[in-house]
Amino acid sequence: MEPTECTADTTADTTADTTDRSHQSPPSANSFMGKFKPTELTEMYLDEATQRTIERCIAQSPAQRTIIRADIGRGKSIILDWVQLRATKLQIAVFRFDGRRNLNIQKYMDDMAVFCKSVSLHGKMIIIDNVDSMNTGHQLTLSRYILTYTKIPFIMAATTTYNLETSLRSIIDIAEIPPYTAADHFQIASHIVETMSFNISAAHIRHIVALSNNNTRIIIGRLEYAYFAFKRPETISTTDILAICGFDEHAQITEIFQLIAETDFSEAIHCIDRLMDFGISNSDILANFTEFLHHQSTYSVDTTCRYISIIGRYSIHLHTKHDTKLFVFAMIGELIDCSTVGGSGSSGE
Repeated sequence: MEPTECTADTTADTTADTTDRSHQSPPSANSFMGKFKPTELTEMYLDEATQRTIERCIAQSPAQRTIIRADIGRGKSIILDWVQLRATKLQIAVFRFDGRRNLNIQKYMDDMAVFCKSVSLHGKMIIIDNVDSMNTGHQLTLSRYILTYTKIPFIMAATTTYNLETSLRSIIDIAEIPPYTAADHFQIASHIVETMSFNISAAHIRHIVALSNNNTRIIIGRLEYAYFAFKRPETISTTDILAICGFDEHAQITEIFQLIAETDFSEAIHCIDRLMDFGISNSDILANFTEFLHHQSTYSVDTTCRYISIIGRYSIHLHTKHDTKLFVFAMIGELIDCSTVGGSGSSGE
């Protein structure tokens, strides 16, 4: 069926790949990103309503005008790949380009105009990655094309909608892709670990997820680094995992002692809680305290000795107490007491 808005009398080649791929640096098939890149919507942890919205993008009647809005690393390009693949299987001619290609954007806009005017026996579709990167003039031109070629679906992707022109926003639907939850990322990471027979603990997976800013690419990249850096699973420690994630344990210990000096008990406890949440044991925390005191030059010899004496006393009793977390908190209180003028400290018993 010939669309009424197409004026050219040449037929578009529905088998041709008109996608601009000059911007893409696809991951190696051997990399974790290449091995575990989703290919189906069911692999992307989408709710049913969102999945139906994306599936409707293929419809030629009525033609969909949709922007897929999702955070970086959530899979916008993967969704557009899925839409393009389904359209190609239906012999729909697809013209696709990336809005970030600012140096070539005018050429793509001109080619898109020619594509819109051409004739296709099985319909046509425009797909635009990163439409929010296009400047005002090109967004206005795009709006005119959408209003002119009413039978062509325009499927786009954006990280943000704040810098979209009002004229464009007013004529398209926005499909919000919800971000991955920590539970989603844990399942994704666990699947990779199981598939690669990588004997890393669930606690370590949670550390990687928690310290990766909810970014799938970072999580997968860190898993891959850990996989190749530690061939023997038993050599992987919590400290190794935290180092891979850029978690500076020494900086955390330094901050705790600064808070002790400022007698800020609640913030010091918050830092201790954070270390414990990342799997650092109470005994390791106390050992790190002692190591820090051995190498610092801020405190006097007398203060350093009193601090080490307190830490040592609590270390001896650490394994005999039922609530070791409360015990460490009590030690922080005594260190603060010791740091104040006239503070004498208690027995730690």
